Amino acid sequence: MGVYCLYQDVIYHNDYLNSYAEPVLRKGSEVYNLNASDHVKISCATRDSVYNGEMNKLNPSWTSIGAGFRSSVPLTKSRPDKKDGISIIIVGFDSVSKNMFIRKVPKSYDYLTRDLNAIVLNGYNIVGDGSIEALFPLLSGKTILELPEATSFVHNSEHLKVEYFIFHLVKQYGYRTLYFEDSPKVNTFLYLVKGFMTRPADHYLRPFCVENSAIDNRDYCVGDTPQYKMMLNLTHQFLKLDGKKFGLNFMVDISHSDFNLISVVDDDLLHFLRVFKEEGHTKDKLLILMSDHGPRFLEMRGTYQGRLEERLPLMAIVLPEQLKKKRPEVQSILKANADVLTTPFDLYATMLDAMDLTQHWNKYTVKGADVPRSVSIFRPIPRNRTCSEAGIESHFCSCFKWDIVSKSNPIYHRVANALVHHINKLTSEFRYLCAVRSLTSIEWVYKHIVNKGLLSMQTSNRHFPDFYNPPEVNWELYQVRIEVAPAKGLYEGTVKYLKNLDTFVVNSKEISRTNAYAHEPDCIKDEYPDLKKYCYCYQ
Repeated sequence: MGVYCLYQDVIYHNDYLNSYAEPVLRKGSEVYNLNASDHVKISCATRDSVYNGEMNKLNPSWTSIGAGFRSSVPLTKSRPDKKDGISIIIVGFDSVSKNMFIRKVPKSYDYLTRDLNAIVLNGYNIVGDGSIEALFPLLSGKTILELPEATSFVHNSEHLKVEYFIFHLVKQYGYRTLYFEDSPKVNTFLYLVKGFMTRPADHYLRPFCVENSAIDNRDYCVGDTPQYKMMLNLTHQFLKLDGKKFGLNFMVDISHSDFNLISVVDDDLLHFLRVFKEEGHTKDKLLILMSDHGPRFLEMRGTYQGRLEERLPLMAIVLPEQLKKKRPEVQSILKANADVLTTPFDLYATMLDAMDLTQHWNKYTVKGADVPRSVSIFRPIPRNRTCSEAGIESHFCSCFKWDIVSKSNPIYHRVANALVHHINKLTSEFRYLCAVRSLTSIEWVYKHIVNKGLLSMQTSNRHFPDFYNPPEVNWELYQVRIEVAPAKGLYEGTVKYLKNLDTFVVNSKEISRTNAYAHEPDCIKDEYPDLKKYCYCYQ
């Protein structure tokens, strides 16, 4: 009788489709060697009769999926001067602020800072809203709107090119690359844009996660193993592969929706960090432990503390011994930069610096700034650096101080109404789908007078604000938190009041939706994903 299993390589085709190699039927528990893919779908039956002589007609009584690392990965031969380059391993969590990590994952944080001598960047500030505004700059040194195809991305009609990303760049210098991200439903590069047409890294986890999610609608586990633990285990295996390595393991499920779940990773993450040190990986591997942003929809998000935590995610760096020996000044410079304003743009420059690839730095400099927008944190950063110089929208700048505006001040209601008007303007051409939002309450309004050195926005359309440097400050900057109907949509927005024109201007990139919109935008989410946080569908 026996047990027959059908093995199929899960081959990445694009970010919507998975395809399979020619199936292979094996009897018993023979070891299956991965060839075309890192992942294999396994279907098993317990009776000979269900085979019926044709492998494709196997009627499985058990189905699962396995992950590993295929051996047939072509690696570019390193140049002699780049042969002993630093490897970089990034371990990331979605929606975890620096302070939340300290509170919820204390054992790992203590080991990270005490035993691994990690430097935590206290001034690490997000540059935009959501995961894509964090990971795209970190992995490319740019914002997605700076690409030639920006409009196509916004309208969800163009796939991302792997050439934009650091995975593609470092592979040309002999690096083996890895990009892991779970949670297929809210994947960073599929949530608001169309994803990749070709595999972005040598080892890419999405085909596995799509298949795993399809089995009994699994999200948090792979069989009896938590998904985050499996990803840490695979990252540990990746560390042992030959050659120089660049890898990003970004775990979403465990912290994206239920922020209290992040505490369960503490013991397993601690084990990963201990093994990282005990196996000697600190010799030549730069370890980055990070998050994209803090919680965006937590109840605490409505407080001043919550606003700051969203803008100040975790960013911790463990320097390898090889780098410290070669450049002994880096340790002290990094410590000095720990309390300076830093961004994902800077991390991109830093990683290239660590791999001795500074010729690929992005030299873009904000008009009026003294240093480029991307600065390696292995080099001194001016302590008086401003958010505008660092490429941070005013809405997300943690350096500003705000004064409360009295409800009796006429500007109080005008600012709130200006934000509602802009939200309705964004959905106006789709009024047959999206309801008009009406103001139901104002929680607070804050005011900040920006200094003359900061950038000012002259005009704005839905996607591309137009900036200029005014000869004098003829405007006032406000932040407001409101609730709108239908439903109870909560928004925070930064509104600019042009005093000489007595008018308000809103930049769409400076609006935060601070509670989950769930199925509200289902009628528009696929064709116009950039409008999801604004549209309330009639249906």
